Amino acid sequence: MEKLNLDKIIGFFPDEFLKLSTEEQQMSVQLYRLLAEGRPVSIERLSKSLGFSNEDVNNILSKWPGVYYDHAGYIAGYWGLTIKPTSHIIKFNSKALYTWCAWDSLFIPGIIKKTARVESICPISRDKIRLMITSDGVNELDPSSAVMSFITPETAKLQENVIKNFCHFVHLFNSAETASEWISENERAFTLSIDEAYYLGKKKNEVQYKDVLNT
Repeated sequence: MEKLNLDKIIGFFPDEFLKLSTEEQQMSVQLYRLLAEGRPVSIERLSKSLGFSNEDVNNILSKWPGVYYDHAGYIAGYWGLTIKPTSHIIKFNSKALYTWCAWDSLFIPGIIKKTARVESICPISRDKIRLMITSDGVNELDPSSAVMSFITPETAKLQENVIKNFCHFVHLFNSAETASEWISENERAFTLSIDEAYYLGKKKNEVQYKDVLNT
């Protein structure tokens, strides 16, 4: 797939996700960084860390899809990063968290600005796939033949349920041959190399956080 086509994919994500004000960008980045510490984030903690009022934070959060709360009303999951265990493990400074899909693990380290070690499970072979994400890109990919499945986002379905309608289609596979078996049963899906998937995540960050991240 050509990079031009990868760039076009970004435009399919909902405006609530990509077209953020500077304040919303600041809050989104800070929420990722607080959640990456390994515990749910209270509205008060998020507000205080930004110098925003609780009311302003709640107003912004109410407009965003992909925000999940625990029983205490704390934020436990936000656009790809979660406290709840999944088949995609991501570690920052040995602190283990989880991502909703394989792609999340490629772009979230660029937002948090920390090196991440990632471990995922191929849904067909059940092999473990390991990689490290640094400021320079993807390192230590094992196996080196690993690829990622992806789908073109559908705005309405992302707003309805991002996990069910997007994340469930985005996995790491131990090889393109293994991925083709799964993709044959999921007609909307296609395969990306890990470098292509990383590039797509980097471009997403550049568009979404243009005012606050030097990507």
